[in-house]
Amino acid sequence: ADDQPSTPSTMPSELTKSVRSAIHAFVSSKASDGEALPADVLRLIRDEASLLLERQIICDTLDADPYKLCEDDADVRRQFGRLQGLMNVVSCTRTKTMDGNVTIHCVVELSRDNEMNANIKENVRLEFAYDRSPIRYMDSKDKHAPSDADNDNDNDDGNTGHDCDTSMITSGPGDDVHRGTRIIYYVDFSIDHGPKERLITIEVMASGEAPSSEQAIPMEDDGGDDGEDVWEDFDEDGEPLSKAEADDVVENMDEDEASQKTGGKDGKDRYAAYVDPEELHKFLSCTGLVFDEATSIYFLMIFPYFEFEWDLLGFLLDAVFGHQSGDDSSRSDGDGDGDGDEEKKSSGADAKDDFSDDDL
Repeated sequence: ADDQPSTPSTMPSELTKSVRSAIHAFVSSKASDGEALPADVLRLIRDEASLLLERQIICDTLDADPYKLCEDDADVRRQFGRLQGLMNVVSCTRTKTMDGNVTIHCVVELSRDNEMNANIKENVRLEFAYDRSPIRYMDSKDKHAPSDADNDNDNDDGNTGHDCDTSMITSGPGDDVHRGTRIIYYVDFSIDHGPKERLITIEVMASGEAPSSEQAIPMEDDGGDDGEDVWEDFDEDGEPLSKAEADDVVENMDEDEASQKTGGKDGKDRYAAYVDPEELHKFLSCTGLVFDEATSIYFLMIFPYFEFEWDLLGFLLDAVFGHQSGDDSSRSDGDGDGDGDEEKKSSGADAKDDFSDDDL
């Protein structure tokens, strides 16, 4: 008997006992006077505890300062502390399916305080939405040619029966079907429960189910000789097409296009990212945050509502700052002469002064 391995204790810890006792007492007090059913109280405790946990994760991340925004900058640290006091997580969901779809959606509310613009009546909300979904694309040396029968199916308006090319998602002799990944990440904000405004959009078309070891390529670099972007997922204002429209583009592109967009032939992922400078300026002005542009982007990407193995921040910095994104000086957070701090303060102050009733 002495030679048998010991089994770990399954006794609850003292903390667990205390939590259970407190919950039991609270539920009993609410149920005894008929105020609520025990199951309803427990559901409410579960939901509120989940939101409080999300809030604590955000606060812990701000305290950890993973991007070193507060290093040698006491004012940024003070503003982070102020935000933690104003912050509540209104809703948060994370969903993962067996077929590889992942969605994360979170709404963070910043309650009004005296440092916010006077036109803010109640709050400013940030909304984070992340979607990762699998896509299929095909490398084929033997593209199926339409038969004569297909050509006989011409419509009166000149459209043929094979206008909708489904060879992207169907396989045949000689076809090599690959599984890629499409990622979309948005950051929006709204004022006093008003309409949402888009701050950040990031899209990735990956050649596989995980980030490629090859250097990712901006989608705009896949353009033809005329320099135009052959990727059609974004309109001229940086707004992405709807998921259905984008999927239709993927399903109907020809073989070479499909390989280009997903990196099928070279194994490189493609990305596109966009920050709306006007909306970013408005967000800073209404919240009273005194950040420069780079610090603002780092701050918005500090919220943990995307999968960090995909280098979304790196893609965004590259799109906004180019090759300077990896340089600490690009944050303008000071280089020893104080110019960075002064630029940051003046930028935020100007934004707050410019904010008016018309902006609402």
